[in-house]
Amino acid sequence: VLSFARYPDLLTPPTTDQRAVATLLRSIAPEPNDSAEDMTGIGAAVARGSQVLARSGAKTRVLILWTDGEENVATKAAPKEVTPAVAAQLCQRLGVRVHVVRAGSKQGAITQQSTSPGALQMQRLAEQTGGRLFPVEDSNQAREVFATIDQLERSPLPQPTVETIERALPIVLLGALLWIVATFLGRSRLEVLP
Repeated sequence: VLSFARYPDLLTPPTTDQRAVATLLRSIAPEPNDSAEDMTGIGAAVARGSQVLARSGAKTRVLILWTDGEENVATKAAPKEVTPAVAAQLCQRLGVRVHVVRAGSKQGAITQQSTSPGALQMQRLAEQTGGRLFPVEDSNQAREVFATIDQLERSPLPQPTVETIERALPIVLLGALLWIVATFLGRSRLEVLP
């Protein structure tokens, strides 16, 4: 889970702990209007997410980008910032597929004539990495989108493993040995008298 506004913040690396992820998702809050972070750096967020996923040992690496905005950090006025196009190239190189969920999007079919430049950027980002763009207007559509992504990305999760390491046994044995020695010394000439 990675949240972003102007800058991306990694909240947790890839995990199978669904409860922890749900808790983290509930903790994400929008940036206050007119704050220093009140921007949308999609390119930087996707690039950071792809770097995190590249370190995982998973066969399939999928990034789901959920956004309600358009890239406004990497503009012509800021040529050194990471654009969605550059992030898509990085994802391709690292083998990361990006599915884009555009929240609040009222467009059904994405066409050249009916979308903004930002929507076209998101379409290209998804296509270039082998993913899909999903416009979403409400929570019912969001559930459908995640069900669709779940069907598209069928990869078995590793079974959780728990390794128990018994560390108390040496301490218990040492305690028992000391008790035996104390009992033996207490019955010998070395007994301490009051």
